[in-house]
Amino acid sequence: HPALDLAVQMTTVGPFRDYLRSLDFSTGESVVAWRDDTGMYERKTIVSHADDALVMRIGGDMPVDAVISLAVHDPKDAPDIAFESSVEDAALCFVGTYADQSLYPDGGQFGAVARVTVVGEHAEHVVRDNEIHVTGADSILIVLKLFANEEASAAISRLRSALDTCEDDYVHLLDRHVSLHKD
Repeated sequence: HPALDLAVQMTTVGPFRDYLRSLDFSTGESVVAWRDDTGMYERKTIVSHADDALVMRIGGDMPVDAVISLAVHDPKDAPDIAFESSVEDAALCFVGTYADQSLYPDGGQFGAVARVTVVGEHAEHVVRDNEIHVTGADSILIVLKLFANEEASAAISRLRSALDTCEDDYVHLLDRHVSLHKD
């Protein structure tokens, strides 16, 4: 079953065009770019070997507005799992718990914690309905770490501590990743 989705919702002004998806095999970086009536936008993503995390940078040549959340992909794919999401101090948390805990002596829970860093002098973000709503950002950096077969509260605490020490500069995180990716 799929664990979860990192959902990033962005509204376009007018029709989108010049849509491009690419994957650089030499770095492992994927890029999605498009243009709307306001300007050009892009999402760059890596799964970092160096930081054991998914890293996404969202930016453009105009301020970025987005709604970011962690959610179950499709509840029908996992009928025996209870899902819970929350937001604490600009960190998205997501936990799945198996109904039959006796099958999982190490905790029977899995999930993720994602730190969302909003950059921009006029940027704002608010939490609503377990989502982070961002407006006016120069860029948004999301760093997401996963856990499995671990008790959720301990895992979330451990991952939040790891995310607190993780760089908040995409280029630096990409460089760290590429140095290992090429080996």
